Amino acid sequence: MAKIFAIIICLLAPGIILAQERFSVGVSAGPQYTTLSNDLGYERKLTVGYASSLSAAYDITKHVGIETGIGISQQGQNYKVKYWYSDEYEDQSVKLKYLFIPVCVSIHIIDKPRQRCSVIAGGRYNSLLEFEENFAMYEGSYMSEYHKTDMSVILGLRDEIKISESFWIMATLMSSTGIKTIYKYHCQGNPLDAPKVYSKNFTLGLDLGASYRF
Repeated sequence: MAKIFAIIICLLAPGIILAQERFSVGVSAGPQYTTLSNDLGYERKLTVGYASSLSAAYDITKHVGIETGIGISQQGQNYKVKYWYSDEYEDQSVKLKYLFIPVCVSIHIIDKPRQRCSVIAGGRYNSLLEFEENFAMYEGSYMSEYHKTDMSVILGLRDEIKISESFWIMATLMSSTGIKTIYKYHCQGNPLDAPKVYSKNFTLGLDLGASYRF
């Protein structure tokens, strides 16, 4: 058994070394524009959240790689609402915090000794950690039915600059478009007549970070 194990290690050793030369880990964080697509009829306000993540990437070839990771995303939507009982506008908000896991393919369109520019595309699994909403009462109380998970399509552009032999800094412009309905609103006062409003997530962020290549 020991001999067989040794033979397997010898056969895999070149691949392991090659993988180490192509493998990298990174950390990044940054602000993101965030909104909810729905037809509540409220005036949307600029809403800024944030995202931070740890990532791992592997270059399959010189021009194609795969990557994954884990991160936290704070998103939602701020509204400016005018109700029937008042002439004043009120600030309303929905805040959502997700744990996310992306799986992406990266295409290196520029690959120089000290610079790399890549297009990134893939999917992202999002798990709802917590939510907070601030809405005034209107003909009864509104309820929110939040889905615990969300799936989104991600598309981005990344620029990396080499600082030392193994250390790189990077900037990533990344969008995330939800493909699942995350929640719906309905009015308790008259649930049969009240319209249901379905919402999906969208974010566009700029992440700054660093990576280490093995």
